[in-house]
Amino acid sequence: MASISLRRRDAVLLTAMLATETGNVAMNTLFKAAATSKGLNSYTFLIYSYLIGSLVLLPSHIFSYRSRSLPPLSFSILCKIGVLGLLG
Repeated sequence: MASISLRRRDAVLLTAMLATETGNVAMNTLFKAAATSKGLNSYTFLIYSYLIGSLVLLPSHIFSYRSRSLPPLSFSILCKIGVLGLLG
């Protein structure tokens, strides 16, 4: 029974991740189309987006209270990383 609920939880998390990535791609495409139609260079847009993303994510390190020890790298985790790499 615990195996089924764990798989359901993984499926929900995977679905949420895919929905988030799809939304990110759609919003990035729409913003890029709107910015380039108004004369903004695509390289400038790329620099601005990475700069804003870095400024938003860098302070999160200060507020995260994670332990410094990493979990063991198992075959299951490697498979999930591989699937994420293929989907990304």
